[in-house]
Amino acid sequence: MFPKNVNCIRFFAFLTYSLRAMKKYFTIALLLMPLHHFAQTDFTRLSNYGVNDGLSQNSVYVIMQDSQGFGWVGTGDGLDRFDGKKFRIFRSREKDTTRTTLPGSIINSRIVEDREGRLWFNTNKGLVFLDKKTERFTIVGKKKANEYPFFISFMPVGIDGKDSLWGYISGTGIGAINIHDMGYTLYRTSIPLTPTNFNFIFHNGKIYITGKSGITCFDIRTHQRELLFSGQPVYCISPLPNGHLLIGGSGQLIDFNPETHISFTIKTNDENKSPIGWKQLVCSAADFSIGFSTKGNIYIIHEKNPSFSKIDFSHNPGATGLSDYLINYIFIDHSQNLWIGTEGAGLYIASLSKKKFNRYPEFRQERANLMVKGLYADEQNNILIGTYNQGLIIYNTHTKKQLILFFPAMHPANPNPSCLFAGIHQEGSG
Repeated sequence: MFPKNVNCIRFFAFLTYSLRAMKKYFTIALLLMPLHHFAQTDFTRLSNYGVNDGLSQNSVYVIMQDSQGFGWVGTGDGLDRFDGKKFRIFRSREKDTTRTTLPGSIINSRIVEDREGRLWFNTNKGLVFLDKKTERFTIVGKKKANEYPFFISFMPVGIDGKDSLWGYISGTGIGAINIHDMGYTLYRTSIPLTPTNFNFIFHNGKIYITGKSGITCFDIRTHQRELLFSGQPVYCISPLPNGHLLIGGSGQLIDFNPETHISFTIKTNDENKSPIGWKQLVCSAADFSIGFSTKGNIYIIHEKNPSFSKIDFSHNPGATGLSDYLINYIFIDHSQNLWIGTEGAGLYIASLSKKKFNRYPEFRQERANLMVKGLYADEQNNILIGTYNQGLIIYNTHTKKQLILFFPAMHPANPNPSCLFAGIHQEGSG
């Protein structure tokens, strides 16, 4: 099993960087600023997974990580769960009455996890959810095929306080499904909506949908609609940690404050001085973001300069074929690994961080006979190691310092306390 943020230590260790929003005092509207820095960024750790490695198909359309730390990959021939070592494939099978096989074959939407741990997504058979505990699938509205139109993208449930699953239907409007009683509400819009997997986000109570004529902003509480950047083609959007939005168009990136409507625009051209058409943007809590273009190039967008650089995987043996295939989707997991889904070349996972934790203890002669019974990783780079007879060890992966905790029953006067730490969990208060 792949516990959240723990086995990620060994496998999920890859970089996401995020663009912190520029200060709101920047010039209103569009202040164009050409980027002169175009150095290529070279990262060496990259792994490729295809059908020979257990992937259901080499065409990967969507990627997510659930609350337990498992990676889920939607392909053209199934739904795959990845634990860092091997894939567990859920495929379609005709005339299956056990509900243990995938309805349909192609996963053509984002995958969303609800509060009960169920996974919701869209296949070519309709809207589906998977109960991970029973490994059974349910088609929503199976008996009335037209009752629930196909959703192109989903947002996390519970954002409106009603446990609703939000999505949109191309050319129709925005819809919400109550995941308990399956009640369905449609909010029609006259604004054309472009069906892609990347242009639909929820941010601070509002849904933002990008399209060829701007961004449709829909307030889920008031149901009011607003058109932003009217007349400008906008292809992708991603929320930033400070509440701003990072928006990608043709040859430009826009840092937009939705509260003040102040925007800061960065002009982006490639090495041939051609405008970069941004297809997807992914942000994290670090100091730069990752995006890929319509030409299939992957870039890091730096905040401090500001500048951007193309990621060069050419020196990595694991990158064979990456530059020859279309990129469908990129994703950043909890441990800052970059997942790249391609059309025909399978799944690539890149570790972009400079530092990597390998083992504890670092030298085999240290802490002989260490028997590990429990693990937990927090957001301060600490790994809590529950052991048998050697206490509770807190090890910081950055400083390499360790702290051993002894409770009253484990007083130093007792050289060999018989104590087991098997379950470690951090509550809401810390």
